[in-house]
Amino acid sequence: MVWSAIDSNNPHVSYILVSLFCFTYSLVSFKLQNCLFITESFFSTIFGIIVGSNVLKWFDPYKWVSDGNIDQLTYELSRVILCIQIFTTAIDTPKKFLKYHWKTILLLIIPIMTFGWIVTGAFIKLIFPQLHFTDGLLIAGCITATDPCLSASIMTGHFAIQNVPEILRHIIAVESGINDGMAFPFIYLSLQLIKYNNSTIYTQDFKAKHIIKNWLVDVILYKIVFGAVFGIIMGILARKGLKKLILAEREKEDEKNSIVMHDNNESKTKNKWLTKESIITIYLSFIVLLIGCASTLGIDDLLVAFFAGTAFAWTDWYSSHTEEFKFISSLDFLMNCFYFLYLGSILPFDQFNNAVGVSIVPDLKIWRLILVGLVVLTLRRVPIVVTLHKFMPDVANFKESIFIGHFGAVGVGAIYSCMMAKEFLIEEMHSIEDVDSTEYKHYKRLIYIIWPIIAYIVFISITVHGGTIAFYSTSKKVIAKFKNCLLYTSDAADELDGV
Repeated sequence: MVWSAIDSNNPHVSYILVSLFCFTYSLVSFKLQNCLFITESFFSTIFGIIVGSNVLKWFDPYKWVSDGNIDQLTYELSRVILCIQIFTTAIDTPKKFLKYHWKTILLLIIPIMTFGWIVTGAFIKLIFPQLHFTDGLLIAGCITATDPCLSASIMTGHFAIQNVPEILRHIIAVESGINDGMAFPFIYLSLQLIKYNNSTIYTQDFKAKHIIKNWLVDVILYKIVFGAVFGIIMGILARKGLKKLILAEREKEDEKNSIVMHDNNESKTKNKWLTKESIITIYLSFIVLLIGCASTLGIDDLLVAFFAGTAFAWTDWYSSHTEEFKFISSLDFLMNCFYFLYLGSILPFDQFNNAVGVSIVPDLKIWRLILVGLVVLTLRRVPIVVTLHKFMPDVANFKESIFIGHFGAVGVGAIYSCMMAKEFLIEEMHSIEDVDSTEYKHYKRLIYIIWPIIAYIVFISITVHGGTIAFYSTSKKVIAKFKNCLLYTSDAADELDGV
């Protein structure tokens, strides 16, 4: 029968849902972004929650894999989205931007990230007493970086263009691009402390030596420094190589236009190698190449993507050829919609109030998560940015420091870091299963609790940071109308008094 040919399995329904959402949102995107000032990431996440595994279960990534474990899928999706967004952020900044604004960026990266890491880690330890301080540092390390995907969607809207100075928008964008890679030292130091410091099978001297060696050599020198240098070299090679190809093509075009040949068809194909479409393919392939090389070498792929993009757009050559790459902004929009829809569909609402693993994490309660969310929104960045803003040449006043401190969105980078940390913890847990039972239980508890906490913080950040401009704009209009109403009432009273 005909009905037997209809296949409504989950992946096929997912195709329909993603395409319908993107199509519908695109039809009204201008009004939503420039009138309501709400980003696509917010609507995508809400739509994902409704159609995902929490409510309707139409878009259910847990059914896409045989064992129901989507950690690896989430890890790789986050990696690709982040690297593409970070590279795009880097090439969209003005030429030699880091050369002229390095002091502000440096302050945002080192002291501000360090402050947020330590303070957030301490509060997580206080709010969740069963966790070690090193556990709190690990969770804090995962959310230390600001997110380039959320920052891009917030900072490119009509409101931001009208009300936020251009230099400030570029500062926030560059910070969000570079600090995802710079979160690695905080995460890996936390993992090393968890591995050695809490264990009973190593001596104190052994612990100290291995923590210092692994962090300085493996992380700082290899993953960070070598990763940055590798990215710069790749970016320079790509810029020079692509520039030569394009210039050679244009010289050939000029030569063909100046020489009249008998066989016109032959003149059109004789020296032609590249098309405009192939340039876009080269651009995307280069980003994927960076991901593959960095992952294979074991270096910081996010930092590689940023420095490669910065080196690629270091001169003004790229800005004069941006018409070749307009497709990329549409691709970013489409990927953001899909990723945040996917994220909304897998948010573990059932774990926010200890519905899973009661005996393992009895202190996982919703009120504790609310407290963590408040700490992240109020204490992670705002106090230290306000304190240091006078030392930042590009931050003009107290108001701008509040703005930069507040818009430290937590998103894809935190999910990526969480999956990376979980992978490390699971490997370590299995390696000591028969050696240290106490530490094995500690790993198991941390693995259970890290995902709900980070997922909750990301959800709160998407909601608050995605809706801040809308709330501010609406409040401003309401206050203005209220003032007008008071003035009208006052004038009317004065007229009555005069009568």
